[in-house]
Amino acid sequence: MSDKENTADLANRINTVVRAGLNGKKVTIVLVGPAGVGKSTLANTLLMKQMCRTGTGAQAVTENLQRIDQVVKLGDEGTVQLEVFDSPGFSGRTSYDNKVIKDLQGIANIDVLILCFDVSANSCRYLPLIHARTAQ
Repeated sequence: MSDKENTADLANRINTVVRAGLNGKKVTIVLVGPAGVGKSTLANTLLMKQMCRTGTGAQAVTENLQRIDQVVKLGDEGTVQLEVFDSPGFSGRTSYDNKVIKDLQGIANIDVLILCFDVSANSCRYLPLIHARTAQ
C-alpha cells in the first residue's frame, strides 16, 4: 500500500470506530510513539480543536500522559464523546519509558490504539523496545 492508501485506510478505520460512538458510547483513542512524530498534532486533529501543545522537530513537548475528553460534532450526524490520550514520546531511556508504559497500562477500555512514528527520521528503532515492554 502507498502512504496515501495507508492514510485513507487508517482514517476509514478510525471513522468506523468513532461513528460507533454516535450511539452514546464514549470512544477511547490512545496515541503512542517516539517524541516529535506528531502525536499531539494528531490528537488535535481528532478532537477538531487545539487541546494539546505541539512543537516542531523531534523535541519532546508532551511530558505526561494527557487525557482529553471532548464532544466532537460529526456534521449533521450528531456528536460523539471522544476520550483521547496523548502520551509522552518513548525516548529509549529505560526508566522514563517504563513510566510511560505504566501510565498507558492504567487506561481501561481502549477502542483505538495508534502507534505513530516517522520512518524518514528512523524513529522506528524504538518499535522492538515498545513491543517488548508492553508485552510483559
